[in-house]
Amino acid sequence: MAAPRRTCIRWVSLFFSCTALIGPFFSIDMLGPLQKPIMEHFEIENTKFNFLYTSYDITGVIAIILGGLFINKYGVRLGFFIFFIVTILGQHYTLKGVQEGSYSVTLLGRVITSLGVENIILAKTVMVGKWFQTEELSPAMWLALLFSKSGSGMAAYLTPYIYDKEKELYEAFEFANRLCVLSFIASLVTNLVDWYATKRERRAEPKANREQFRFDRTKFKPIYFLLVFNSAMVYSAISCFLNNSADMMNKGFGVGLITAGKFLAAAYLVIPVLLIPIGTILLQFTKRITVMMISSLFLFGIILYTIVLPSRSEEEPNNWVVLSVIGVAIGYAFYLEALWICIAASVEAGSQGIGFAIFLIIQNLAIALTTLISGVIHDLTPHAKYGYFWPLVFLLGILACGVAGTLRLMSKGIEKRASIYSKSWKSNKDFRHLCKLRFEDIRRMYFLPFENTKRPSLFVKFL
Repeated sequence: MAAPRRTCIRWVSLFFSCTALIGPFFSIDMLGPLQKPIMEHFEIENTKFNFLYTSYDITGVIAIILGGLFINKYGVRLGFFIFFIVTILGQHYTLKGVQEGSYSVTLLGRVITSLGVENIILAKTVMVGKWFQTEELSPAMWLALLFSKSGSGMAAYLTPYIYDKEKELYEAFEFANRLCVLSFIASLVTNLVDWYATKRERRAEPKANREQFRFDRTKFKPIYFLLVFNSAMVYSAISCFLNNSADMMNKGFGVGLITAGKFLAAAYLVIPVLLIPIGTILLQFTKRITVMMISSLFLFGIILYTIVLPSRSEEEPNNWVVLSVIGVAIGYAFYLEALWICIAASVEAGSQGIGFAIFLIIQNLAIALTTLISGVIHDLTPHAKYGYFWPLVFLLGILACGVAGTLRLMSKGIEKRASIYSKSWKSNKDFRHLCKLRFEDIRRMYFLPFENTKRPSLFVKFL
């Protein structure tokens, strides 16, 4: 009898693992679409609002370290359970702070939520890695990203509607709490399926290799640290822009709260939808470092476009700002697809665990500082484009640092043989084959790992 992890049961595990991400991502990304009513509710300025994100990101640095150690010692199933309990507890305090109008209690709730959500993401990655290996892992992780960004998109789309209907922030946060409970139930099903598979295999849950958590400077290529710097600059600019985009669209361009939520929801969904086509087609023709440079310059141009876009009032909104939000999402998708492989290629085998951990820690710190500084600049210059002119200029400077880092990567001749400079396509024969692809061939290329089984999944049958 086939091992459970090689049967159709793995698709059940993947579905519930992905579903478990919707509630947490809904909770952490619901602040942006409700920025204006939240600031009015607590009577705070942009700096204190952005500190709700900053506190989350700084706590996330600690959470990644503690969560990795916890999973390594006690296992992913117990981790999944504990992390969701922490997340629901954090959401309880967030809801209590909103209900009482207490900014400090809400801030405490965000900190506790960060300890849970960041580790839920980590536990999800470990869980998916247990069920899917080699060629199946990439599309499985893509589906997980699709579900997580769907949670963010739901938050952007639904929370303005809930607030507009009830005129109370409490209802929107209560909805997020209920969604987290449903996600918790999905995580319990995931744990149950994993327990069943482990029992059938009659072996103990595999423990992580402790060697990969030890930092060895000799196993990190010089380009790794340039990549970390580059990604920290670009990621922090993107995150800061998206976090404040709803308020910027409302104040600076007259876009209504509900319409701004729709624009932001579309942006969140664009990111995962584009990853498969980009990874399968575009990166076959060009070098990954070139994609990183083009996407960085594209993001720079989008921010510049936003700066020069004329401000409008709510009577005559300037809906062209939607190009800014969607453009940032497109640039982010291109950059993300190229970067993932680059990070892995710049670290020797056996050290990729600590390599990605350092990458996430530096990224979270950069996002936290950029978001906080942007809020301070906004409050110091409230009359320039409704407070968002100089923060956008600041983000331009951050992206310029990212472009400079990419230029440095391209100029290092010693690494020209590294995989981040190479193309994925191996021969002219492959190139000619790609040019002749039909729709059926593209379908099989995208979802080949899903069809590489004796019993095709329902997802493949639907296609």
